[in-house]
Amino acid sequence: MKDNQKNYSEKLRFVLALLTAAMLVITATATSAAASLSAPSDVEGRTYAEAVAALTEKDIITGDADGYFHPDQPLTRAQICVIIVRAMNPPASFVNGAASQNARRSGFSDMLGYGWAEGYVAYAVEKKVTNGYPDGTFRPGNDVTVDELVTMTLRAAGYTDEDFGDVWLPGAYINKAKEINALRGLPEQLPEYASKWMAAQMVYNMLGEIEAANRQEETPGQSAEIPAETPESDGMIYLDGAFDENFSSFAGKPITSDVKVYTYGLKKEYNEKMDLPDDPAAYTEVTVYKYKKVSAPIWYELTDGKISKIILPQDVGFSGYAYVVINSTPKTIGADGGAADALATLTAGYPITWPLASGVSLPRLRSGEIVELQLRNGEVRSISFVENAKGKYFAELTKEAALVKEYSGSVITLSEAGGSERSYSLRPNATIYVLDSDGKYSSERPSSIKKGAKIRLYDVSADRADEVDLVVVTKQ
Repeated sequence: MKDNQKNYSEKLRFVLALLTAAMLVITATATSAAASLSAPSDVEGRTYAEAVAALTEKDIITGDADGYFHPDQPLTRAQICVIIVRAMNPPASFVNGAASQNARRSGFSDMLGYGWAEGYVAYAVEKKVTNGYPDGTFRPGNDVTVDELVTMTLRAAGYTDEDFGDVWLPGAYINKAKEINALRGLPEQLPEYASKWMAAQMVYNMLGEIEAANRQEETPGQSAEIPAETPESDGMIYLDGAFDENFSSFAGKPITSDVKVYTYGLKKEYNEKMDLPDDPAAYTEVTVYKYKKVSAPIWYELTDGKISKIILPQDVGFSGYAYVVINSTPKTIGADGGAADALATLTAGYPITWPLASGVSLPRLRSGEIVELQLRNGEVRSISFVENAKGKYFAELTKEAALVKEYSGSVITLSEAGGSERSYSLRPNATIYVLDSDGKYSSERPSSIKKGAKIRLYDVSADRADEVDLVVVTKQ
């Protein structure tokens, strides 16, 4: 009963703020070297006020549901995963999912009641920032220790156990943190357990290193280049099965988060006796995110019990509708192995290049708009804007770019013609795209929705009409 009460209380004071992904701006401010930033009022005048304000501005931490930060309260293991993963800044769909894509599951047996943290815990474990326990639990409600806080923060910044002797030595991480001045602002005599303000200060101290270590590089699949090296096929295993909807397993076998995926040949040619060529020009490197719930024969390689490399046919891929923004129109390899026009997109937040089927023409792109793709076996069969969409639920709520008057508590209020206003509710797993001045889209956090921004809102799921699944923000 006490554990249930603790979980309920925790969600009331901390989790609801994370679900809404809202930045709570109160009256107090803390001044940093660069700008005056807002933060919850109960950190005003504290030595850690700048850290809290800076992380609040970046949507890495939030105030609690009552509007305060409660800096001296402890943090749980689930909560610190959310904070550190947000500092690592993965695409939002990796941890929150999207309207058409569920977040990854962590696989731990004791995450019931912690669905708000599931994707963050899964990501932290995949990136080796933290681990579960040998009994298959994560113990998300346990208070995080200072040893765990320091270790997770340094791991997020690129340090590994191998740097300290190939085993977890908390003292070694503490000593390294002292050496690189990562503990500045923390008590000289460190306590056993970490408070919220200590976590904010520690992550703030290492934020530059964390961001540098996790800078998002172009994901394979944005262009269809010949791989630099021939995929080594010796020792690979043949299997016919299906990917799950989260790209985390194939036929029940777990897939690494950095799996290498190559296409070669046609599905009809695949069998366990086929020969795989040694010529790199025979392959195309793609991304696993093209294969949601796709059935296919594959060749795969295991590393530490997980699939780390896959070779599959060129003529398989996702079938259904996808709602995307288009970054470019490169050439790629079509399902028949020949050259094809393609759309380099962000789809559910993931960078994916989709080849166009024969006879489908490249569209005249319209800046700042979501596009509907009808896909079959990973090929684009039709391209539609909202006014001629074929999908049942595709609708633009704004009709044209509108100005944000206010964004607070997951509610977007827009200024409309004649001085009127209209409000929309942002779904917790909404995907946010930001269009920069060069005409390129990126997947961003809800904190990019700011007063005065030009914005378009879309619904692509069977829910209430005022709930937003997709957002396009245009930088001024």
